[in-house]
Amino acid sequence: MRSIVGKRLPEFTPEQVTLVKGSCDFIGLNYYTGFYAIDVPVANTVNVSYEYDILATLTSMGDANNVTTKEGVKDYLRIYFYRRHLGAVQNAIKVGVKVKGFFAWTFIDNFEWGSGYTISTGSLSLVMEPRIVLMIKYSWAHDSVATEVSSFYNRTSFPADFVFGTGSSAYQFEGAWKEGGKGLSIYDIFTHKYADKIANRSNGDVAVDFYHRYKEDVQLMKFMGMDAFRFSISWARILPRGKLSGGVNKEGVAFYNNLIDELIANGSMRSTSLSLLADFADFAELCYKEFGDRVKHWITLNEPLAFVYLGYDLGSLAPGRCSAWMNNDCPAGDSATEPYIVGHHMLLSHGVAAKVYKEKYQASQKGQIGISLASPWILPYSNSKLNEEAAQRALDFSYGWFMTPLTYGEYPETMRSIVGKRLPEFTPEQVTLVKGSCDFIGLNYYTGFYAIDVPVANTVNISYGNDMLAILTSMGDANNVTTKEGVKDYLRIYFYRRHLGAVQNAIKAGVKVKGFFAWAFIDNFEWISGYTIRYGLGYVDYRDGLKRYPKRSAFWFKKFNLK
Repeated sequence: MRSIVGKRLPEFTPEQVTLVKGSCDFIGLNYYTGFYAIDVPVANTVNVSYEYDILATLTSMGDANNVTTKEGVKDYLRIYFYRRHLGAVQNAIKVGVKVKGFFAWTFIDNFEWGSGYTISTGSLSLVMEPRIVLMIKYSWAHDSVATEVSSFYNRTSFPADFVFGTGSSAYQFEGAWKEGGKGLSIYDIFTHKYADKIANRSNGDVAVDFYHRYKEDVQLMKFMGMDAFRFSISWARILPRGKLSGGVNKEGVAFYNNLIDELIANGSMRSTSLSLLADFADFAELCYKEFGDRVKHWITLNEPLAFVYLGYDLGSLAPGRCSAWMNNDCPAGDSATEPYIVGHHMLLSHGVAAKVYKEKYQASQKGQIGISLASPWILPYSNSKLNEEAAQRALDFSYGWFMTPLTYGEYPETMRSIVGKRLPEFTPEQVTLVKGSCDFIGLNYYTGFYAIDVPVANTVNISYGNDMLAILTSMGDANNVTTKEGVKDYLRIYFYRRHLGAVQNAIKAGVKVKGFFAWAFIDNFEWISGYTIRYGLGYVDYRDGLKRYPKRSAFWFKKFNLK
């Protein structure tokens, strides 16, 4: 400080040194969060201030105030914080740090300076309107936590036929990209050709080596008490040349047969998704022939929205196509038309695969066929009519893009109106193929958004994203943690506990929810994020031979799944 601040920093006189130095019997330390530091070598010599002197940016966060009293007292994250933090305090004491006490901030919600009453940091909730009322939060009332949790804390609270499982996908898990007669997939090519588009230039060549470790991993599923496993069958592994006429890879077929048998032997049901590529009907029929005697739930496509949006509009995922103005890294593409063309043909591919199954295999194999769609939930930013219409429009361009044709045989009216001739039309034969083709719908969801109306459309740089007038964001766990810390995923437990409570409420309200699949079974290759985020119930140590360790969430599910 003396070096940087110079003469602007006061000096202590000898008397002041005597007055201040050694004047404390104890030190109280208030702390809120942590920061990373990046060197900024050139100081600001014009707009001089304390903040510029330290070259730091400060941020803060707190609980939102736009929650009901009922939700406001359920401060599970505060319980999580205190539990984790007091454990760290205990560890500090064990190693010799002279910590003598802990004071929680704060006793009750209060006026938080510049934030006023908009954040809620107390252990007691303060309801300001219509009168000041104190409500005990769950961080104070241990018995309340136990009572609430026990009301839905295990699988016996769900219908007897409700399915609990985890998920995976071939490229993200299997590895063995050039083994066992496998051909090249679209992602093998993309991640090698455009390595800079992936975090840390990583790829799925090895992934988490599920191809060689599936028996070990099935035991981990069994440990968790899961009774279902959703996995995908790689087109390139069973038809390495892409077509049935190019020959069937017996080693690839044997791998999936062995996996299915291992799952059955350990008490897991199967829910299998097919990877979309050319000659889809032949690929699907081969799967029905080889595996349909044991697989009873088929998913033709997984998240077609992500494939067309990221692969043909933004160009950030395979095959990396988009308009030049959208992304200079795209070698070719048209974001205004290709997403809609590809999405249309994905729906037709699903329809063909479903038709083959229903006509030739369903009666004898007694299975079901469906599709998994991904969509956020979208609410209007305010109660204005325009924002309400914007929220519905955004849902039409995400969930409705695929669900409406599957239900009614046509695209949502908003899409037809905005996209116009760039949106393909269904022929009468295609309507028959697609409409009503699902026995069940899988819904993948990650987060929610608010929608704000944008009344003027972009007529120059046209793309699917501009048509929808939506902005998407994402978040994930950092990878810079030790194995010891990486398995302590208390926030994931918090998420599943709260979420399964919501699923239970939906069932009680009459929604026909038949199962829940946690993503993901273990940490894996997460597309453009590579291995930098960890969604798994099992921790994979990438620095030590891909060893697996159950996270705390795996132990939680083990206890939850006790029958």
